[in-house]
Amino acid sequence: MGQLGAGQFTNAERAPFVTLRAPGIDINGDGRGCNTLGGRFEITTLTWASAGTVAVMDVLFEQHCEGTRPALRGELWVTTELGIHKTPPTAASSVTL
Repeated sequence: MGQLGAGQFTNAERAPFVTLRAPGIDINGDGRGCNTLGGRFEITTLTWASAGTVAVMDVLFEQHCEGTRPALRGELWVTTELGIHKTPPTAASSVTL
């Protein structure tokens, strides 16, 4: 296992079954998920707090279920800093990796 850092991660595998030769991804919820999946993601921003925890992280992702072409694309932005907000996307916003 390596250090987490900003960068592009391709050929992602289903996280619970990752082979350690590729990054892991598994976006699910509301009783929905994938039996097999592939995808990629990019950590565009990663800032560490002094305690060694994540202070800010911005991730763009693309996930394909069951070997199909349609994809789930999105952005995950996390911060532990109080009072810091990011402008939310609109319906016209695009996610480009």
